[in-house]
Amino acid sequence: MNAEHVEDLPDVDQRLAELVERLIELTALNRVEWVHVTTDDGFVHAVSDVEIRVSTRDGDGRAPYILEIRNSDDVVIEKFVTSETQGPVQQLLVPRVGFLFRAARRHAFRVSAVLDMVLTNLATRLEWHTTPVEPSDR
Repeated sequence: MNAEHVEDLPDVDQRLAELVERLIELTALNRVEWVHVTTDDGFVHAVSDVEIRVSTRDGDGRAPYILEIRNSDDVVIEKFVTSETQGPVQQLLVPRVGFLFRAARRHAFRVSAVLDMVLTNLATRLEWHTTPVEPSDR
């Protein structure tokens, strides 16, 4: 995200943009935990008594994306929907919230570990298939 554009946003919007960027960065480093929420096919990260939820409007994994901050009473205290927001926030956050959704989804479903396992398995099969067979001594 371009820092000069972030500085032009109202304070809450600027901090929301910062939040999204930090979550993306920390998710890439495996420093935050995302949990799948089946009710809306979203993903939640808890911080103290606050939840950050990223989901899609239709539950299909595609835009529009929704970012919510919920308090300890499960009340949405801040919400960003990529299809409803106009202006500089939309320009900055729309692609980043979509990226965050995909990163949270991959983290929650452990996609990297699954890919590692599948690739290792396939490599083992390839090695087995290409290993020359010694003729028998019959």
